[in-house]
Amino acid sequence: MSGKFGEKYYDLTLNALRIVAGLLFMTHGGMKLFGWFGAQGSFTAFWPVGLAGILEFFGGILIAGGLWTRYVAFVVAGEMAVAFFWMHAAKNHSLWPWANRGELPVLYCFIFLFIWASGGGSKTLDAWLAKRKALLVAALALLGTPAFAQQAPPSPPTIQEWNVPWTGTRPRDPYVDRQGRVWFVGQTAHYVGMLDPASGEFKKFDLPPGAGPHNLILDSAGIVWYAGNTAKHIGRLDPKDGSIRQIAMSDSTLRDPHTLVWDARGDIWFTAQGGNGIGKLTVATGDVRVVRVPTPRARPYGIKVDRTGRPWVVLFGTNKLATVDPQTFTLTEYPLPRAETRPRRLEITSDGAVWYADYAAGMLGRFDPGTKKVEEWPLPGGPTSRPYATALDDRERIWIVETGSQPNRFVGFDTRTRQFLPGAAVPSGGGTVRHMVFDARTGAIWFGTDANTIGKAQLPNPPATPVP
Repeated sequence: MSGKFGEKYYDLTLNALRIVAGLLFMTHGGMKLFGWFGAQGSFTAFWPVGLAGILEFFGGILIAGGLWTRYVAFVVAGEMAVAFFWMHAAKNHSLWPWANRGELPVLYCFIFLFIWASGGGSKTLDAWLAKRKALLVAALALLGTPAFAQQAPPSPPTIQEWNVPWTGTRPRDPYVDRQGRVWFVGQTAHYVGMLDPASGEFKKFDLPPGAGPHNLILDSAGIVWYAGNTAKHIGRLDPKDGSIRQIAMSDSTLRDPHTLVWDARGDIWFTAQGGNGIGKLTVATGDVRVVRVPTPRARPYGIKVDRTGRPWVVLFGTNKLATVDPQTFTLTEYPLPRAETRPRRLEITSDGAVWYADYAAGMLGRFDPGTKKVEEWPLPGGPTSRPYATALDDRERIWIVETGSQPNRFVGFDTRTRQFLPGAAVPSGGGTVRHMVFDARTGAIWFGTDANTIGKAQLPNPPATPVP
């Protein structure tokens, strides 16, 4: 029903129609069954009048009370249709209601069809029982939660490592392909490596001398794109034949492509820490567009793209976050409350919140782009925990590696309960874990270490139990 007046009174009139129609219909059954309401005696035969009386008396009560409303309304609407054609039209040899005195069955039939289609309104026993059922289901669900059920001891990630055969090469920034193989760069030895976890075998692809690869990502065709951090280019490596194409930076001052990330269109956004800029590589054309960070020596570092296609960046040389409008390429900076904050990596949860790891003070922070509100939590390792690598899993848990201690330590944080989760030490010590990636197919996080290993942190499943 349209219009403010109709919307206001629709439910009220629907409830009134149901109650009045049901009670009036009940009187017809009472006449047939019990001789009530001015009837000249009751009917003793069950068929057909006795059955009709049962449907009308008890059906009218159920409709008036709103119990099983739609089902009952459909049945008695059918009864009224039968009554019209059999008792009125056939016996009086006319289909016209004014001639066969069938106005009342027709009216009841269409009233009950309307109630069947629309429901009986909000003031029904059906609605009351539905609310009680919802409360019962919620109570049973609550009783089944860890707060009420005996729970298993907290479960930390299980970490496994593979020694990279090319020693002292700082393997880092892994990426998992569709076959489950793990690709990574050897930063100090200028190569792209691949680990097959099933067999433990490694494969190496040498890059141009001095490439200094810092990070890599793979496209849907299995092509490797790497950041040539010390050679001013982004590289494209085809693993099938080992061919490499170098895409130079359009601005020579953007000297050090740092971290690469895909957007929804299959183009690459990236940071340049020393070059103090944020760039976009359009893959189809090879064009590179650069946005300068206005704050001097801001050191753009970690980067993620949100669901709207907007890149977010942590400015490691400052206490700021930044974002770029992908349409206008306008950059906006957001200072964080503490001047000493130094955000190094970030994650974006499904609610659009930007989470950052404060390397300087050992904090995990949450920035709400809508309200600009900032919340922070001290990491278990304290002010010297040096949080570096981060990853977000498919259960909205953020995993952080504290690099201020040896061995490095994995720490989890449930963004929904706002509680830290059990941690685990990196068996090799780690040296420094700088970047990692979550593989949703296996529920594992992959990372590289300065101890010359590629590591896998198998996350607890079901979700880990929060640490008090």
